[in-house]
Amino acid sequence: MRSKNVMKVFKNFAISGKIIFLLIFISSINPKVCKSEGFFTPYRLFFGLKKETTKILSTLSDRERGLGYGHHTEKSLIFYEETPISPSWATLEFSPNYLFDTIGYYIFVSNRKFDFYVEDYPKKGRDQNGKVNTTTFGIPFYLYFGDKTLGKEGNFYFRFGLGPSINWLSEIEFKEIDSETYSGQEGLASGLTTLIELFIGFFAVKLEQTEYETIGVYPDKITIVQNDSSIGFYYYF
Repeated sequence: MRSKNVMKVFKNFAISGKIIFLLIFISSINPKVCKSEGFFTPYRLFFGLKKETTKILSTLSDRERGLGYGHHTEKSLIFYEETPISPSWATLEFSPNYLFDTIGYYIFVSNRKFDFYVEDYPKKGRDQNGKVNTTTFGIPFYLYFGDKTLGKEGNFYFRFGLGPSINWLSEIEFKEIDSETYSGQEGLASGLTTLIELFIGFFAVKLEQTEYETIGVYPDKITIVQNDSSIGFYYYF
């Protein structure tokens, strides 16, 4: 079983690596970049207020967990949390690139760390304390309207898009209560990032979601869904 998990990590890494290589290659032959800046040139930092919503879904249905309701094919929600609005630490974005006049892509880096408590998982009567620390490298492709430099001079723009993400789980742990049993697998997990953003008058409003799958308590796989609602401003390099 362990060898299969290791093979999955290498497979995810290979797929993500191919995506990054393709984007670098496209940038080199079609450098429609703001002021000809490179693909990995730091472009701006986001500061502001953020509300975080986190969900964890299990491939085990409620019926399979022994809770006696639901269908076998349905995923079950095992954790949900909304945090109060709080100051947001910097999120780094690299220079935007453009495939066409209205379609672009870029890399961003962000981090999410949280603790959680799950009841009746993976079976009824078994409870878990857990923690997750994830660094996300997102590569959204977006359709934009307005300023091509994405507000560097304070001009209006609106964009929405989606793309792959590489999620490095530096820490993921399930510890069963009243037991010394630990579960979870650190490493890479490929996922999907979606983005909606409005920028006007030097202020930005953003809605972002990153979703990825990883190992839970054997034999389960879990899907972690991270939603961020933010308002703030950018510092441009």
